Amino acid sequence: MPTISLFYGIVIRMYCDRAEHNPPHFHAYYQEHTAVVDIRRCEITSGGLPSKQSRLVLAWTELHQEDLLADWELASNGELPFRIEPLRLILGEATMISPKLKSVTPMSDHRLLLTFDNAERRLFDVKPYLAKGVFSELKDEAIFRSVHVCFDTVEWANGADLCPEVLYAESEPAEQVAGEWSGHPVA
Repeated sequence: MPTISLFYGIVIRMYCDRAEHNPPHFHAYYQEHTAVVDIRRCEITSGGLPSKQSRLVLAWTELHQEDLLADWELASNGELPFRIEPLRLILGEATMISPKLKSVTPMSDHRLLLTFDNAERRLFDVKPYLAKGVFSELKDEAIFRSVHVCFDTVEWANGADLCPEVLYAESEPAEQVAGEWSGHPVA
């Protein structure tokens, strides 16, 4: 089932199957929660998500209803749906959009070297997350090194991911911490 969007730890997927049943819908995943969302009615029809994530998913559905219906048409014809822009944090009149992540390199001491589309290089420290849920699996060096860019954020082989805004906001310019890290990717 292709992932068509990812935001705030919520994964949105749509089956590509000619036999997929109506009404048009997608599946939303957040941690151990799963919900099926009716695209036309903009409502959860089965399963459930925590209240905050439900509101985010339904707001995103309303904003992208036409795109979702177009993706449904593709998926129901056995074609891969297109990716849809994730929900962005909006504060007052301004939209907080971070530069788009282009590459990630795992570094020693559970840090990530991030390169953004504005040529900015930043370091993100994963250590504060290592005691939380699926992030604890990142203590395993092989899993930590499996990090890759997925949409506009990072994702590991175990499914752990981070909100793109958090990646940018909690990272430091690489030049400012150059003396604190080896500069060599994890081998």
